Order: sequence, then structure tokens, then C-alpha cells
Amino acid sequence: MKLSLNLATLAMALGFTALSAPVALAADDWERLGCRDVGFAVDRDAITVGQSEGRYKRIKLRVKQAPIEFYEVRVVFGSGSHLDIPIRQVVEAGSESRPLDLPGDARVIRQVDLLYRSIPTFKGAAEVCVFGKTD
Repeated sequence: MKLSLNLATLAMALGFTALSAPVALAADDWERLGCRDVGFAVDRDAITVGQSEGRYKRIKLRVKQAPIEFYEVRVVFGSGSHLDIPIRQVVEAGSESRPLDLPGDARVIRQVDLLYRSIPTFKGAAEVCVFGKTD
């Protein structure tokens, strides 16, 4: 009886520790810039990023619920200039794209335009989130 009580106490302590631990995202310094739900047809969406978010040297795309086939990413910078990145990659649900480098010094991102399509599954609509890294 005492052993089962000690095991239960240990399990609760570990659970509380896991809940209070920082999210893995914070550990690798990737900041979430925004997310969008993705329909099943070929789609183009813009994720607006606030000027206060910071200056970034690379971005990546994280996918939830269903795989997404990406065709192109356009990064629009604070100055109005843009960079077109032909990505041509299927990103499975629960995973992410390779990091996409932004040439030059770290730059303010105004928005990220995505051209993609969700690959239908029985798990519902996909979600894509854009993350940025400053160094």
C-alpha cells in the first residue's frame, strides 16, 4: 500500500514538473509569427507579422492535423521589398519545413504569403504556422 502511494505521489510530482516546464519552442529561440487554417483546394494566404515582432534571419513552417504541399513562400519585408522562395515540399502533419534562410542582415518581416494545398485526410483541416528565428 505504501509503495503504491509513493508511486502515485511521484507520478503527480512528475506531472506538475512537466506542466511547469518551458515549451520546447522557447529553448530553440523560434518565435511564432502567425498561423492559418488551410482548405483542401490550392490556396494563397497571407500571415501578417507585426513590426514589433523583431528582425529575422530565417523562417520555417510547422504543420498540424493534415499534410500540406507547399509551392511557394513570399516574404514581404518592412521596407516593402520581397523575397520569393520556391519551396516545393510536402510537410507532414506534426512536422516542419527545413529552415528557409533570408539573405542579408536580419530583417523586419511585414507578412508571409503562402501558396499551398492541404492533402486531404480524415483528420480534418490542416493548420500552418510560420516561425521566425533572429540569429
